[in-house]
Amino acid sequence: MMTCRLCCLPKPLCDSHILPEFAYRRTYDENRQAIYLDLLRLKRSVRQRGFWEKLLCIDCEGKIGRWETYFAEIWYNRPVRPSTLTGRALVLKGIDYRKTKLLLLSILWRSSVSSLVPFRDVRLGPHEERLRALMDAADPGPETRYVIAALAGC
Repeated sequence: MMTCRLCCLPKPLCDSHILPEFAYRRTYDENRQAIYLDLLRLKRSVRQRGFWEKLLCIDCEGKIGRWETYFAEIWYNRPVRPSTLTGRALVLKGIDYRKTKLLLLSILWRSSVSSLVPFRDVRLGPHEERLRALMDAADPGPETRYVIAALAGC
């Protein structure tokens, strides 16, 4: 029994992805493998799934999994995004703000609590606990706190 990093209860922990598996979709080849470059060790390896570690209990994994499933569905299966960008600003409509914000905050939070080397520089200080509490309550907080924005490349 270990303590779940989200609900803070002593429970068996799952293998929790730090980044959702769908985030790696375009990096996999036809054998569902991706090349991982460890720039600290100057080492190349092949990965068949993203980065994970024992962080969450099955209940909390399910909570975050529902946000991931929702977002993957709207981003890939019934895309709300245009196929090309024609200007500097883009407004996406038809997205559940609450679920999307909770997903994005969960990625940031999981990166911060991760002990894995690729995420070692992600540290949120006092915001780590604030984000944990919001996610545990499935509450994205006010729109003016932890504002979500995305930028397209130049």
